[in-house]
Amino acid sequence: MVPSPAPEKLRLGPTLRALPAAFYTANLMEVFERMAWYGFFAVSSNYLTGPVAEGGLGLTAEQRGVIQAIIPFLLYLFPVFTGALADRFGYFRTFFVAYSILLPGYWLLGQPRGFWGFFFVFLVVAVGAALFKPLVVGTVARTTDATTESLGFGIFYLIVNIGGFLGPVIAGLLRNEFGWPAVFKASALWIGLNFVVLFLFYREPQAGHEHDRPASTGEKLRGAVDDMVRVIGNGRLFVTSLVGLVLLMLAGGDWISWRLWAGLTAAWVGGNLLLDTVLRRRGPSGGAGAAGRGILAPMRIGDGAFVVYLLLVAGFWAVYEQLFITLPEYIRDFTNTDDILLGLRGGAEALGLSGIAGRMDGLLAQGFKVNPEWIVNVDSFAIILLQIPISAMLSRVAPFRAIVAGTLVTALAMAVSAGATTGWIACLAVLIFSFGEMIASPKTFEYVSTVAPKEKSALYMGYYFVSTALGNLFAGLLSGQAYGKLARDMRRPDLMWLLFALIAVVTAGALWIYDRRVIRPRAARAAAAAG
Repeated sequence: MVPSPAPEKLRLGPTLRALPAAFYTANLMEVFERMAWYGFFAVSSNYLTGPVAEGGLGLTAEQRGVIQAIIPFLLYLFPVFTGALADRFGYFRTFFVAYSILLPGYWLLGQPRGFWGFFFVFLVVAVGAALFKPLVVGTVARTTDATTESLGFGIFYLIVNIGGFLGPVIAGLLRNEFGWPAVFKASALWIGLNFVVLFLFYREPQAGHEHDRPASTGEKLRGAVDDMVRVIGNGRLFVTSLVGLVLLMLAGGDWISWRLWAGLTAAWVGGNLLLDTVLRRRGPSGGAGAAGRGILAPMRIGDGAFVVYLLLVAGFWAVYEQLFITLPEYIRDFTNTDDILLGLRGGAEALGLSGIAGRMDGLLAQGFKVNPEWIVNVDSFAIILLQIPISAMLSRVAPFRAIVAGTLVTALAMAVSAGATTGWIACLAVLIFSFGEMIASPKTFEYVSTVAPKEKSALYMGYYFVSTALGNLFAGLLSGQAYGKLARDMRRPDLMWLLFALIAVVTAGALWIYDRRVIRPRAARAAAAAG
């Protein structure tokens, strides 16, 4: 699992020509899917907490945080299963099923008027998105090699942000003109376009090897489960972790107290560790034998180093998601965006564009506030302009060094957000954040692509999304609780942003230690064995 020394990378032009048509077709579908997702998700915080009289759901910050924790958590956890099934049933058919779920899901998302109705329709969307997620990343992994993967994943991340930029821009315009229902209908439209691309242009990429004979459906399912056990661990570990996360969700949603959560969690973990001690003393005859997968087998981790990596990267994603779930609500409640309109008016006057300057004056007189999703979109716009050159510059940089550096830049952005009471400061914070994202995020994909067998690319990418799932869970619960307690109740949103910055710094430090204590020694041992 230790990455081999990086081979010499191709230059930009030859690399682009070396990538096959399937690479570009998959990325085109990624654009439309991201337009659908971010067209809704970038405005979701303000939709969920917006006044009912203005078309919102009128939920609290805590309720909003629960939805944005649990549903995205499940969305990113499901690829653990859907990635394995995609490798075995084929990407084309899985794309078709995903779009068949997503199109009606987005269309119906604007219909519920309460917490649980929205929760369950959003869950339907999550299932469709979970089927989709490993497919494009898996296609990129299958259609790139050691000389093209760095730039290939850089292009992929650029494409993600083109969709992430266009979706909120269009959604914001539609919301201003036609109201909230138009946002959800537009998302459904983008998924409809993906049906066209799928049937006209997409061709199944080849895996690293073909099976000797076609496998039956039962064999495919058993193989998928076996693959998952080998990567993460056995059933006991899965059940123990899952119950622990459910308890965390219950506390984060204020369904149980944090004191009760602490007691239940301590009892659950302690009981399982005690059971493990008994089972290990009994030995194989006591149920710990075979593959170690029985419910009465001691907990066992599969690829331990990979699992630890996923847990650490979850810290990065927990901070990353604050840009989309916390910042829009913060801008709505605490940021005065008049300075942006004044700046645009001054620029228009300097250029002699009196019509635009007059329009800015009119908006200021009306009390117009710049849409929060447009400010957040500075991130996607910067990535569209700079991701490919930055990826090219970082192609020789070790993934972990880039991930640590990018996480520290993200911490700086969170600290700047603590003072983002004006529009331009908020834009600056998002711009700084975009550089941290451009440095770190593609490298997290690249690392997984490097260690994953080509024929298991979607499976490993599915497990990569475990880190994103945990990051989303922590991000949503943390956002709802921190916004409710610090920003809303104490009127100290600066403390909330500094808390996020601290989490980013701790994550960067943990990754640096992991690189020193795990990755480098393993690479040295592999080099010594090869020599």
